[in-house]
Amino acid sequence: MGETLDSIFAQDYQPLEVLVIDGASKDNTVEVLKSYDGRPGYSWTSEPDKGVVDAVNKGLALANGTVCGIQSSDDCYLPGAVSSAVSAMVQNPRLLLVYADAEYIDAESRSIGGTSVSQYSLERLLSRRTFVMQSSAFFRTDVAKRLGGWRPEVSYVADNDLWLRIALEGPCLRVPGIWSRYRFHEEQRDTQSERIARDWCKCIDSLAPQMSHSLRRAARVGCSLTSYRYAKSNDWWGRTKSLYSAVAADPRCVFWNEFPRIELLQPVRQVLSRCKRRLLRATPRRST
Repeated sequence: MGETLDSIFAQDYQPLEVLVIDGASKDNTVEVLKSYDGRPGYSWTSEPDKGVVDAVNKGLALANGTVCGIQSSDDCYLPGAVSSAVSAMVQNPRLLLVYADAEYIDAESRSIGGTSVSQYSLERLLSRRTFVMQSSAFFRTDVAKRLGGWRPEVSYVADNDLWLRIALEGPCLRVPGIWSRYRFHEEQRDTQSERIARDWCKCIDSLAPQMSHSLRRAARVGCSLTSYRYAKSNDWWGRTKSLYSAVAADPRCVFWNEFPRIELLQPVRQVLSRCKRRLLRATPRRST
């Protein structure tokens, strides 16, 4: 939490409104929050809530700024992130959402890689060819409030669900650069693969009536690729089935650079592997 708040107060953009919503943490979080009291624009609450979706929506309801970002206590902003986001939105007042790349860090804040997000289009976002990192995203506060914030019924993809609903409302932009540091650790929700895939498809089903035919096709590809991505590594049949479902929805996806074409051959590999094992078992050993 301290690293997150330090990264916010170190931003070169003013004024900032910093709202911290804590769910009655039992560790030293409250002491850390109290240590920042007196900072301009800073306020916090610590009370029981219904989880991360409830906490985000409480914060969003209190937000007064024109541009808003949602930052988890595990993650932090890099210098200049807020000013870059605001500048992009000032230059193009029609933009509803802007985002950039993120650096990956481990539990000890050591760099372990990062994203390389491709250019934005709504079709690419739906088909999962590009994505929006929550830690590096900023959006119009009034639009997010009008859309109802995060939806609890898709809690495992609540951030992505909001980005999609915003994108269906108007223009978004991927801005070159790195705006945040995103922390990986064992307890984070991203490990809930099955639930993430389930909630993504549920999100798409609810938004499909707002989409054109071409966008619905892209969304079907995206659902299949999400199922592929979050399938268990040893579930080769489920993974391959998801890829073939993506191809059935839009055969053009086979030619995407990021599409794992080689895995379409997995059934053939499995058959050949079984044949090889049977042949080896059937071949008599020579006596010496």
